[in-house]
Amino acid sequence: MTEQGEANWIIETKGRVWEDTAAKDAAMRDWCARISQQTGHCWKYVRVDQSAFEAQKPQTLTDVTQRGGSTG
Repeated sequence: MTEQGEANWIIETKGRVWEDTAAKDAAMRDWCARISQQTGHCWKYVRVDQSAFEAQKPQTLTDVTQRGGSTG
């Protein structure tokens, strides 16, 4: 659930960030925006870097999506 209502999430875990990771993140955010517009259902993307996940030790999905540790 988000402030805007229900959301479908694509959560990608990432052990290592490569040089093209930012471009992939941008493509996923664009896909989510386009599919949300086409279907009328909210889609969101977040990348969760392994190092941030381990440091933060999230307990809930909200913890993961708000502090994903990425640019996602």
